[in-house]
Amino acid sequence: MTGSRPEAADASAEELVHRAAGGDLAAFARIVRLHNEEMTRVAFVITGDLDSAVRATEAAWPLAWDGLGRRRPPDALGPWLCSLVATEAVMVAMCDSADGTAGPAGRPDERAEAGLALDVVMDRLDPGDRALLALRHIAGLSLDELARAKRRSRSSVAARLERATAAVAGPQPLGTDPGVVEREVAYRLLAYAGVRVRPVDADAVARRARTGEQFDGTRVVSVAISLVAGALVAGLPYLAMLFHRR
Repeated sequence: MTGSRPEAADASAEELVHRAAGGDLAAFARIVRLHNEEMTRVAFVITGDLDSAVRATEAAWPLAWDGLGRRRPPDALGPWLCSLVATEAVMVAMCDSADGTAGPAGRPDERAEAGLALDVVMDRLDPGDRALLALRHIAGLSLDELARAKRRSRSSVAARLERATAAVAGPQPLGTDPGVVEREVAYRLLAYAGVRVRPVDADAVARRARTGEQFDGTRVVSVAISLVAGALVAGLPYLAMLFHRR
């Protein structure tokens, strides 16, 4: 993957994907400019912390650089990029939870006022459920696109999304139209994701993506090691009991 062309800013979506897939850094930087903010908002809904969301988005771009080499359809580029960052954000959220750093209640000052009531609800949801909500209501993926992104059946994704939507909506009067509930949840999540996303140096992001530079890999490894160690420690009493029974 080599080369770049300054006229990428004027290219169509199809041409941008074609150029970026061929290694055009300027085209890829244009894609970063077009999609970085939405990806960060998706990640924010999942992590609940702007710094964590930025880390997840940074981690997704090298994956996008590699994936575009397989010539993803341009009309699916946005959903695909948001699916990539959602996966990274779930991992970041799990790491943050494991080492006790910020989570969904971490940065209320960065939130639109209408979203503050969601802090406790989002904190109780599994990161995977937050990912479904973010992809559905922030990125606008359809149920079919969600099913493809999660590699699950449409019915299983729909059922899980319905439970997560009900958790965000809270108790509703009997007979409430599900469409009304979904629109209200979408409105609340859009307000919740109304953070001030900092502009990025798209050219620098593109260069890092080309080299495969990842974010804070040592931190992820250390957290993984601590999780394994914690599981072993937690299992010691059970192992000792089995040993004494012998």
